[in-house]
Amino acid sequence: MRFTLAISALAALLPAVLVLLSQPTEARNRRCVPHGFDSRWSRTIAKGKLECYHHWQDGIVHEYPGDIEYVPTMWDEKKYGAKWAARKKEMRKKLPRRLLTFNEPDVKGQANMDPYYAADLWMREIVPWQKKGVKVSTPQIVYDLDWMDTFMKQLKKKGTKGPDFMAIHSYTPKGQRGLNQLKSYVKKCRKRYGLKIWVTEYGVTASSKPSAAEIKSYLVQAQNFLDSQSYVKRSFWLGGFAINKPPDGFVTNKNAFFSSSGGLRDIAHWWLYAGNGGKSRRDAAGLPSSPLEHRSEHSPAMRRNHAKLAARMQARAENVTAEADIDAYHADVDAEDKDLADAYDGDEVECDEHCQRLEAMLAKTTDDDDVMKDAEDKIEGEDEDEDTD
Repeated sequence: MRFTLAISALAALLPAVLVLLSQPTEARNRRCVPHGFDSRWSRTIAKGKLECYHHWQDGIVHEYPGDIEYVPTMWDEKKYGAKWAARKKEMRKKLPRRLLTFNEPDVKGQANMDPYYAADLWMREIVPWQKKGVKVSTPQIVYDLDWMDTFMKQLKKKGTKGPDFMAIHSYTPKGQRGLNQLKSYVKKCRKRYGLKIWVTEYGVTASSKPSAAEIKSYLVQAQNFLDSQSYVKRSFWLGGFAINKPPDGFVTNKNAFFSSSGGLRDIAHWWLYAGNGGKSRRDAAGLPSSPLEHRSEHSPAMRRNHAKLAARMQARAENVTAEADIDAYHADVDAEDKDLADAYDGDEVECDEHCQRLEAMLAKTTDDDDVMKDAEDKIEGEDEDEDTD
């Protein structure tokens, strides 16, 4: 009798279960970080809306909780060939879901690859992983759409499937000019190649000499734009470093998420808790997304405090987006920033050489019939449930 009742109960639940399983995957932009800081700080940032990280040519950071996804990268073959060999060994033991490829092949100081050579390397080193079911990105260009056109055409000639998603880097000056560049670049890449997009590095250049308030304003507006584009699946603000240890002189140290002692700066709090998108997997499932939230499930006081923190970050973000509030915001930046010399000591440049190259590229790029037709076909046949986010 009990067995019959149990079967009847399961049968009654089956329609609801089938409805849940048939729901499409939530289309949203996931927030991730390029890891360039002391690994002991990983758990400091592994909260709120953080869902993944990449580590350039280097391997997994074991200090992250297990639910923060690591996305490996093939940086290049020549400069970091030994690193790639190590990543392949790790990937054979545990197959990743996604793989980033070729770091800035259109820049001399980075992977610096000819697109014909890159296509050959892709066939040899990347396609075998794609055939195993790993979703693979395009090479991560900074601006050169001509380079990408050539690369894509070479892959087509070789008869391969091609990349599963497009990964790009964006570095612009502060303010509206920079924001317009970012928006135009992202939209152009989508229209031109028809692929879902990951912005695997983005930030503000040092030569535009931004203040901390101007960085915050840029981040808020840029992140909200990326969150609003359904085809942008992941975005990585280049803030994964300490403010006194920027990765190079090209990006401003004020992009940093961390203070010199490893504490989270104001922009990190906004990025982790506020904004329009990036709801974490745990949040989506109704589960706590950090140890703090886990404890708050059993403590009404902590739950209220966490809700207040998120609301405060959102309110401050909304205030700083208004140009008139920029000066007032200066009083609210981290105390450390007030005494820290800007890492860039040159004159302010409204639009540096990189900025000029990107603007020229966006202005001159024509709608190549072959490239655009492929893009239209990809967009038309796009499956929102496909696991390329």
